[in-house]
Amino acid sequence: MIKPFIFLKGNCEEALKTYQKAFNGKITNLIKYKDLKNKSPIPLTKENENKILVAELTIGEDSMLFSDDFNLNSVESNIALNINLKTTEEAEKAWNILKENGTITMDLAKSQFAELDGWLIDEYKISWNITVMINSLNKLSQ
Repeated sequence: MIKPFIFLKGNCEEALKTYQKAFNGKITNLIKYKDLKNKSPIPLTKENENKILVAELTIGEDSMLFSDDFNLNSVESNIALNINLKTTEEAEKAWNILKENGTITMDLAKSQFAELDGWLIDEYKISWNITVMINSLNKLSQ
């Protein structure tokens, strides 16, 4: 399944509430930077601790991912594509094809919430987040 991943500069929660209201959506899997405690990928400050690391907005049968991005993923636009593959073999195959003539912005590796997680910008300037999830995004804050 491919999901749009939308990056905002500090107003993610406001945008989520607007889209939730506009489309009768449901916000799920909301994780703030402070929820990671000492595992946050950025230094926590009063200004950013309540910002959103990742949240999912479900609209009908579809969903989108959102984040307050602090240049973690070096994304060239506000939208990236997340693809959650079932096996590490599928992820590695896609990764190896897409990285050709592309730019790796975060190596494909095990993370706190994924068996594999990596970011790259392919040769067509599309930003991809390739994952093989361990379980639910809710596991991230535990």
